[in-house]
Amino acid sequence: MVFVDTNYFLRFILKDNTEQYEIAKNLFRKADDNKNLLFTSTIVIFEISFVLEKLYKLPKAEIISVLKKIINLQYLYIEEKERLVKTVDLYSENKISFEDSYSLTYSKDHQCHSFHTFDQKLHSVFKKYS
Repeated sequence: MVFVDTNYFLRFILKDNTEQYEIAKNLFRKADDNKNLLFTSTIVIFEISFVLEKLYKLPKAEIISVLKKIINLQYLYIEEKERLVKTVDLYSENKISFEDSYSLTYSKDHQCHSFHTFDQKLHSVFKKYS
């Protein structure tokens, strides 16, 4: 297996560095041709979301689209893939951050009956899905 870091995904998505874009594209193409199995971490997915939102100022809908495409790549193994799919869905349906969406998904996956936070918006989303 081959680990893929945040910058490979970003260069491929943004195409802002032609040389690095081509290298990343070749890696993904080989994986798509069943020559490599790629894997990444949940943290990398968070970094992608953060960079696209904070540095590149992409709209939420575009970030969601990118995250869904990455998470659903057949040749990419992510240990928490199912949880991340649910996180992106929750993020797309509510006016909360990707990080908060993950926290709610994580708590639901662990069957938490209560969610303590001082963030009223986050708390109301928890109650909505409980």
